[in-house]
Amino acid sequence: MNFNPPPGTAVYQRLPAGMKVATPVGYLDANLLPVPPTPFPPQPPDASLPPTIECCFAPRCLAGFLQASGTKSVFQRGDPVAFCHELCSPSGKRRLVVVRVIRGYLSECMTKFAAFQEIVYDDRGTEAAARLPWDENGPPFPGPSLIEAAQIDPRDASHFTIAYQWPDGVCGTIDGWLRDSGSVDLSVRPGPGDLMSAFQRHCDDLEEHNRELMRRLLSEASTRASPK
Repeated sequence: MNFNPPPGTAVYQRLPAGMKVATPVGYLDANLLPVPPTPFPPQPPDASLPPTIECCFAPRCLAGFLQASGTKSVFQRGDPVAFCHELCSPSGKRRLVVVRVIRGYLSECMTKFAAFQEIVYDDRGTEAAARLPWDENGPPFPGPSLIEAAQIDPRDASHFTIAYQWPDGVCGTIDGWLRDSGSVDLSVRPGPGDLMSAFQRHCDDLEEHNRELMRRLLSEASTRASPK
């Protein structure tokens, strides 16, 4: 199964409440996947932030595959799917690789890249490997607001990339490789879009916000203390 969505196709978006997003061609709402619902309860909204909605999509062909194969163990309804394509390892082993995004981990905001789980199927369509979520923990702060469908590397049949975007608009890239062992390795490209860079920007924004708040409070206090 080879699913090749065009570059820039969003499989996950966190948007202002009230916005409507068209389902991308070849996809369905991830809540319609024929699998059990996610066990993560909805997170209470942060009253200090504008209300948002989450748009999550999965390939239609994957829904058909799951129904036909009966392989549903790791999938949960509502989780978007970033990748669904056959890869070829350096030694020539072919495997269907699916990358599921565990939406509940994104909303927790402490395990942003642990949300990406690699699932590998052998040539009989049975689940050969379902690794634990990739673990790159970090301090709590808003996670990516956009995840795009992965793209195959035309020069390397074992390699794919997933693009994502932080709420401040800075983009990053995840690289994935199918190894001869049958496992998939994921890594974040170093740069402005990596985890610690995003956290540093978040801290800088908080510091500036706190300075501005203090300036305003001092100004208000000075105005009240001034003789009339």
